[in-house]
Amino acid sequence: MDEDGLPLSGVDLNKVPPIPQKHTVTFLNHYLSRSSQLLNGLSGAAERKLEKVLTQLQQIEAGVCILEAKLDSIPGMTDGITPEPDPEPVKQPPPVVTTQPTKSTSDQEPTPSSPAPSQAPAAVESAPLEEPGGAESQAIQPICKDPRFRMYFDMLKKGVPLPGVQQKMMLSGVDPELILNPNAPAPPPDPDDEE
Repeated sequence: MDEDGLPLSGVDLNKVPPIPQKHTVTFLNHYLSRSSQLLNGLSGAAERKLEKVLTQLQQIEAGVCILEAKLDSIPGMTDGITPEPDPEPVKQPPPVVTTQPTKSTSDQEPTPSSPAPSQAPAAVESAPLEEPGGAESQAIQPICKDPRFRMYFDMLKKGVPLPGVQQKMMLSGVDPELILNPNAPAPPPDPDDEE
């Protein structure tokens, strides 16, 4: 045995022919090609998994943005911020006072049911008068400030890509071209939506 622990059987290594170069090159080429195939397969599998995770993350991010937009549309769900007051609060008309002849002041007591019928028609009559004014003020309002389209502009502010917002608008039945010009006047509301 030599100093490395290999058995020597009295073979003179100077007389042993070397391994042919063709065999050495073939072994090296085989080793390199197998190693590169293994590394290519590994990198391909890792890339496919990363792409799958990326698409899942994008879907989750889009879902979170839509959920945040829905939560922002609910009044009182903001973090410590008081909800914005409605731009046009509905005003109650003053009660209509009618003069009726009374028999005696002590015999007749006011009943809560008698003024109600006179107030109900006044409220019904005043409602149609307020709607055209509200519709005109909404038509003058730009699209970006219209409450019907505010959700889509919030989605853009939160980083949702424009094509994703337009897709959401199409799913909601809204013209996706409206988001391209935010300062244009808002279209009038559909009468079908108000019912």
